[in-house]
Amino acid sequence: MSWFPLPVPGSRADRPLKVIPRVNAVAALLVFGGCASPAPTPVSAPAPAALSAVVVDPEQPARDAEAIGDYGSAARAWQALAAGSRSPTREAYQLRAAAALLAAGDTTGSQALLSQVDVALLGDELIARKQLLLARLALGRADPAGAAAALAPTRQLNLAPDLTAQRDALLQQLPAGMRTTTASAPLTGNDFLAVLLPYGSNLDSAAQAITAGIVAARLQDGNGPELRFYVSGNDVLASYRQAMSDGAAAVIGPLQKAEVAALAQAPLPRPTLALNNPEPAVGQVNLYRLSLDPADEAAAGADWLAAAGYRDVAMLYVDDAWGRRQRDLYSAAVTEHGGRLAGAVPFDAGDTDFSAALRGLFRERLATTAPAAAASPETPAVLPATPPTFPGPQALIVIASAADARQIVPQLGYVGIFGLPVLTTSQVWNGSPEPADSAADIENVVFCDSPWALNKLTMAGNAGPLAAARQSWPQLDREPARLLALGADAYAVGRELRLGHTVDALPDGLTGALGMDADGALHRRVLGCARFRGGVPVPLTPGGSP
Repeated sequence: MSWFPLPVPGSRADRPLKVIPRVNAVAALLVFGGCASPAPTPVSAPAPAALSAVVVDPEQPARDAEAIGDYGSAARAWQALAAGSRSPTREAYQLRAAAALLAAGDTTGSQALLSQVDVALLGDELIARKQLLLARLALGRADPAGAAAALAPTRQLNLAPDLTAQRDALLQQLPAGMRTTTASAPLTGNDFLAVLLPYGSNLDSAAQAITAGIVAARLQDGNGPELRFYVSGNDVLASYRQAMSDGAAAVIGPLQKAEVAALAQAPLPRPTLALNNPEPAVGQVNLYRLSLDPADEAAAGADWLAAAGYRDVAMLYVDDAWGRRQRDLYSAAVTEHGGRLAGAVPFDAGDTDFSAALRGLFRERLATTAPAAAASPETPAVLPATPPTFPGPQALIVIASAADARQIVPQLGYVGIFGLPVLTTSQVWNGSPEPADSAADIENVVFCDSPWALNKLTMAGNAGPLAAARQSWPQLDREPARLLALGADAYAVGRELRLGHTVDALPDGLTGALGMDADGALHRRVLGCARFRGGVPVPLTPGGSP
């Protein structure tokens, strides 16, 4: 079976993890050893005078460099071949380049290149080769949880014997509690939980992070179901039907909006928890949806504004598709909470001068005499205990990237606006404390986010289902926190759906307190909000206390 039992105290899996040595060159190149690349992209026919010339193998320089251990040159040669090739030859060459970079010890370059290679539509072999490289990279940085997540989807692929042997060898390097059974072992049981994600695609990193959350949550669930992983690929319906044919009791996934919309048009014989919400919303018997919907974040921010007494608000938003969508979501949420958007001004990403926009939005405020207690540009503003009495908007919503937000907030003081409450999106927080020299740029700024992303706790304030996995595998915390939390919550809901239980709510989720709509969509009814203090977010009192 491919289930993941919890480590038993005293077993190998319960012992401290050994740091696995850096992957050597031979191991890295094994991913491609003995397997010819796809035929190179045809070149134009030679002139008649050259017909008798010796045919040159375009791959020979790369192979020669590998033969003498010059893996850096080999990587450059493979990448040059990829640049002049069409799919799928291009992706095969890119994977060979990533393997050569890994063999050269350039793990950063290898990881970066793999993140650009989309093989989801190109068949099992290339998907497997990418996943094996990701697993080797994870093992090289002593991250068995990451390696387990990378190897998980290979369980359902049709692999050649050499790839099966490589996969099984990597599995043996994992702690016993994290190993899946090998593909050569017969599949048993028909009551498993299927996971259907876009492994190998341009969303592979997201799929890996979600998988890590699912696997980690399963490890803490001693009586949990067997997990089997499927690549959504270019035909999500075919992958879904395969899971049904194999005997899945419930499905987690797919992830992409188009895939969810496609499933919604087909009969779904088993409960299916999709991880996105298409627009317009879709409904179908047995289709449930859980996602990091930005509308939930906007509602939480509007709730904080209303609870703090800030009814009239202004907005600066980046003028692109994402910014305009966020503008509409926050505007609707503010209105639903009894507030009013007094003005919204767009800007271009990368702008550095926001003074004219700020003066226009707050001209009434600037026309009045500032209180004697107002801060100066050199003194961080201290928010008042009661709503301000200035005319005009009482707060500012900033819809921007983290870099742009750090440009906007300090300019408030330079145009003469002090003590103004600022609400922004979770884009401002990447999980790392703000450097000391720029912490003041976002001091007192408020944003709302999944509780796990804020402070590694559930909505109820406890360690939650990832506690045991975090103690055993600290590298788990390097995964994107929001996606890790989504995976853990998806497992919690999927486990109940598999048992035929109704899931109306998940009050103690890692993504927030979840509640289900009548159409099967799980929304984050309550999120955590935090205010930056000294470069780190400090959670606010639940209920929107200012």
